[in-house]
Amino acid sequence: RVSARTLSVPLQFISESRLSYAEQRVSLILGIFFGLTGLAAMVSVLGAVSLRDPAYGYYALCVTLMGLGQATATGIAGLHLWPNSPRWSDLSTSVLPMLTVAATLLFISAAVALPERSKRLSKLVLGQAVLATVVACSMGMVAPGSRMDLLVPVVLLLQFSGVAVAVWAWRRGDRFAPWLLLAYLPVLVSAGWMLANSARLVPNGFFNQHGMQIGVALHLPIIMVVLMMRSQHRRENIRRIQGLDRVDPATGLINGHVFAERLIRMIARSERLRHQSAVMVIDLVNTEQIQRDFGRKAAEELPLRVAERLLSTAREIDSAARLSERRFGMLVEGPFSAEDAATLGPRIVARCLMPYKDMHVECVAQVHVAYALVPAQGSNAQGLL
Repeated sequence: RVSARTLSVPLQFISESRLSYAEQRVSLILGIFFGLTGLAAMVSVLGAVSLRDPAYGYYALCVTLMGLGQATATGIAGLHLWPNSPRWSDLSTSVLPMLTVAATLLFISAAVALPERSKRLSKLVLGQAVLATVVACSMGMVAPGSRMDLLVPVVLLLQFSGVAVAVWAWRRGDRFAPWLLLAYLPVLVSAGWMLANSARLVPNGFFNQHGMQIGVALHLPIIMVVLMMRSQHRRENIRRIQGLDRVDPATGLINGHVFAERLIRMIARSERLRHQSAVMVIDLVNTEQIQRDFGRKAAEELPLRVAERLLSTAREIDSAARLSERRFGMLVEGPFSAEDAATLGPRIVARCLMPYKDMHVECVAQVHVAYALVPAQGSNAQGLL
């Protein structure tokens, strides 16, 4: 039995110049897109190798898969990358987007330091990424007409998880999470538009063809800035951690070990230059009284205020240190006389007796100051102390 059906196909006639303009526009958009993705991939690989930061490695994988996915969607991959693999060209339209979203989820997890914040949540994210990878590898066993039914829910689940992780980290004070959300906003909008078009909820048009490329072009610069800021922040934290063995973390003053080293060098320098320098020890003696009169918080804050006063008293060439909870030290570089030392001690006492900002006017530090001239009063650092 044969039945006749009528087929209506809209035709549009355009000039050759108009067609040339459209081709040039498409070439420009694709050139910008693939140039940015290639640059971002190379920078991320270099960052992963040089900085040993897993976030760079995950993003290199993510942006590479993103570029391959768009090459597949536009037909460039089938024409130039795998022209002799029609089956893979068909499968890649479903496999690559799923792998891209899985890599994106791992990147967001690394960027907000999720393994350090919550191991349980990190394992959940890792499990979702592994599940998406398994599903992507199983796409070849799914009928072509059913692949979209499997792709859409998995991609939506992983996108929701990525946004949820970034919001969760933002609420817990992560400084880079809001920038990640801003960077992925144009990509999510473009992906949502493409899914809506696949479901035939929105018509075909320019945004459906090039929306993802435009979204990624807006996304890449923000992500690269976030990664650079994150690397700088990590380096600063590493420097702080490495400096903890030399600096008192509460006051920022050098500790007793560094103080003794500098004292030895100051004694040798004073002997070589034949002038006098001074070593001073300052004891805070009224913390118990402050705790009785003004509370524990004021007593704990008082040594920090004393450290500020010592730093304001010391010159750039001098050194101030915290030797113990209530004892401080100062190295005063010469040339220095006994009269200068005799006036510096009372000046330190007077500075510590001055009222402190945001504290009760009677909540002041009482200190005892002892000093010795070097090398006149000794050249052995331990003996002087």
